[in-house]
Amino acid sequence: MGCKPSRGEQGKYKGESSTTAKDEPAGLSLLEVPADDYVSSICGFGNSHFAVAGAEGWLYLYDSQALCLASKTHAHKKAVNKVLAGPGGSIFTGSTDATARLWRHENVNEGASLVQTFEGHQMSVSTVDVVDDWSVAGQTTTSTGGALLTG
Repeated sequence: MGCKPSRGEQGKYKGESSTTAKDEPAGLSLLEVPADDYVSSICGFGNSHFAVAGAEGWLYLYDSQALCLASKTHAHKKAVNKVLAGPGGSIFTGSTDATARLWRHENVNEGASLVQTFEGHQMSVSTVDVVDDWSVAGQTTTSTGGALLTG
């Protein structure tokens, strides 16, 4: 997909000029809004990117320096409730389709590619979190490793 000129750079949008209001940070009004117009979760990743979860199952990747939508991926069958930046450039998503998914992105303009789907949830996955140092409470020895928590 790659970055394309934003609405503000193209000129007027819905009768508004491309200039921003005094109290609005410069550039924020220029970003493309997801087509489904409902954002359920946002997370930053890398030095200049952020991911947005959409109500129609889409995962949107933005370039915050270029102020544009860089790519989008149909990530789930139903709404994406949560998006979380993971270790090593990965992204986790949780959805109302009762799955959590792990995504990789080598280049934000090329979108995200599915690495793994975590199934077995009986209900919507409304949150995901990654614990870097997982040790069992009450043990005198510490066993370390990462863990994906969903709920």
